[in-house]
Amino acid sequence: MICKAVVSTQSTNMFCFDNEAFRLLACVHNGIVFEEKVIDIYEASWQKACEETNRMMKHIIEETEPHKVQDTTSINDARRIILGLSRPLQEFREVIKDTERKAEQALNEIKILGAEAKSFRDKLEFKGMTLEEESLPQPRTVCTHKDCTEVVSVGKEGIPMKVYKSCHEQCGLGGEVSPEIKGDASLMRCWAIQSNNHCHRSHCGHHYLVHMHRTYELKRVEKIFTCDNVQSQLDEKMSQKQKIEVEKKRLEILVTELKVEGITIQKVAAGFAAFLKIHSIIPFNDAMGDYIDIQIEEEVKKDDLDGKRAARIAEWKAYKGQYEERKKILTNAMDTVKHSEEGRAHSSQQVKDLMEDAFKLKHYGKNIKDVYNKVAKAKEQAYYAQAPTKHLKGSSRINEINKKSLYERGVEKVKLGAEWTKKKVWG
Repeated sequence: MICKAVVSTQSTNMFCFDNEAFRLLACVHNGIVFEEKVIDIYEASWQKACEETNRMMKHIIEETEPHKVQDTTSINDARRIILGLSRPLQEFREVIKDTERKAEQALNEIKILGAEAKSFRDKLEFKGMTLEEESLPQPRTVCTHKDCTEVVSVGKEGIPMKVYKSCHEQCGLGGEVSPEIKGDASLMRCWAIQSNNHCHRSHCGHHYLVHMHRTYELKRVEKIFTCDNVQSQLDEKMSQKQKIEVEKKRLEILVTELKVEGITIQKVAAGFAAFLKIHSIIPFNDAMGDYIDIQIEEEVKKDDLDGKRAARIAEWKAYKGQYEERKKILTNAMDTVKHSEEGRAHSSQQVKDLMEDAFKLKHYGKNIKDVYNKVAKAKEQAYYAQAPTKHLKGSSRINEINKKSLYERGVEKVKLGAEWTKKKVWG
């Protein structure tokens, strides 16, 4: 989604320059002598360039308003938050749903089997799942094209999750590429991308515009859930029946709380998507919207073994409708104030408030915050910014350029300009 900026083109804000006068200076500094009449021709070009420069500076100083740097800072802070949280939120939504289903199954089991239920026998503990960040030693280039994407079942409940095929396991471009952004121009220098801008891997072959960098993985780990209010009610002197009732209450509370956390993440994701639709200058993948679509598609493919498939599909479609409606409401609200300083500041603050809402979740807030902080810290590490050249394309031209100093490249350009001008003037 790209925000469209309208810039009017008029004679008052258009400025034309040529570089003939600069070429003359380059030649003179290289010892080339010109006839007086040739210098007169270049002098006219120089005079025109001076006039255009003065006109442009006058326009900037007298006819334009200074750019609100704080606005840009706030908008960029908000974008950074969104790009850092969009993928974790999607994957945390998956584990929350997985844990919610597991808790519901445990609750139904206790209602039917009582003290014989496995969850009751396991010392009245309920174990679900959460996520932990695992940084990759080097960024990974992956392809997001539908032909390079597969849906795999994750966890005991078989929650569908989208997985992208890897085209370059250890890409050395590092900090040059913005992670989680499809089509970053720097990906053209990745080892996997050929000179025609397509991937050369046999399983891929797609354009660089559908590729992106990944710098971390999110692995599932076990998490024990407790309910302090209910846990305190447990007493060794209680009868089995009383303990069963306490455990049922604990699981009912947990299921309710997990549903609320899932809805909160939906609201946060909708707010992020709305912000980027209005303020983004780069393409953004609606991770939460894609995740919901995958759940619906996979549910449709499944056999209706328990007779509840239609109900599950209806539930996911309702969830998608709520998500899109929230996104639409927030988009319209942000759109009406996007051109004012106060409106942009408010929109940016909304993003920060949404982030804090995610961090305050009772069961998963701390896990989400830990993942976000670790991802942000990893981006600052030196090995992302200082990538080894051995992972880049094996182009002799690139290696040659990398070895040259800025001064050497400047001298080379001046000499090339001098040779061109000499040919132009004397044939």
